Order: sequence, then structure tokens, then C-alpha cells
Amino acid sequence: MYHQLREDYPKMPWRKLTFNNYVVPRWGFILNLALQPRLHTKDKVAGCGSMIDQTCELCKEENETMQHLFFECKVTREVWERLLKWQGIQRSLMTWDEEVELASKEMEGKTQKAEVYRMTLASCIYYIWIERNSRIFKAKSQQVDGILRALVQDIFREAIGKLR
Repeated sequence: MYHQLREDYPKMPWRKLTFNNYVVPRWGFILNLALQPRLHTKDKVAGCGSMIDQTCELCKEENETMQHLFFECKVTREVWERLLKWQGIQRSLMTWDEEVELASKEMEGKTQKAEVYRMTLASCIYYIWIERNSRIFKAKSQQVDGILRALVQDIFREAIGKLR
């Protein structure tokens, strides 16, 4: 009866990125919004008729879109590049869509490397979004080193408890 009443929705390839045992719920929630894409970036807010400055709060150079915020902005590119190096991943940086595709396909499985990669991606998106909102709504900002320090500490705290 349940299956007859429930509509059939296509399974999204990124579904395992957002809801697994190792991603902190708040990280998974923001990542889920980013993947759908439902985060209220400035281009979306302006598209609703609001007259706002669309300049990215992190780099102050280009208009804020999902593609720019994750990972075309020079600030977020630096954060993601340093996180990849921290994980021992040596490759060139990719666009948001390419990162999601890579994470969905190549970082599947239960290996510790895959779990840490998914945790790192989710926490990176969360911390970038929080930093962006802090700059807009609180007029407070951190340097890249501060963002990375808080991010890596949270990953360690979560990983120690869950990956043992």
C-alpha cells in the first residue's frame, strides 16, 4: 500500500553525500540545500525582485551565484584547495558540479578516505555558508586560516568518534 501511494521520484546520485552516518546533521542540511540548489544566494534573492548588491561578500570581486560561491570565489577556492591537500589529494580544483559528481561517484563506499572526503565536503560547504552569512548579517569576518582551523577541528572531533 505504501509503495502504491508514494510517487516515484528519481534517485539523485548525490543523495548519499548528505545523509550518511558520518556527516553532522547541520552540515548535511546545508549541503542538501546547496545540492538542490536551494540556498538563497544573492543572485536568487535579486531574481525575486529585491534590489540588493549582488557582489560576493567573500571576495568582493564577482556576483554571488552558487557556482561562484562553491568554488570559483578566490576565498572558497583557497579553503577547498587547502582541505584537499590536507587530505592528501593532489589534483586541480573543479567546478561545483564537477566536485559533486566526483564525490558522488568516486568517493562512494565505506573506506575511511571516502568518509573523510564526504565529511570534509559537507563541512566546507557549511563553514563557507556560515562565513558568508556572518559577513552579511553580523559584519564579522574571519581570515581563511580561522575558517580552516574551526573546520578541521570539527572534522577531527566528529571523525574520532565515528571512524574508530
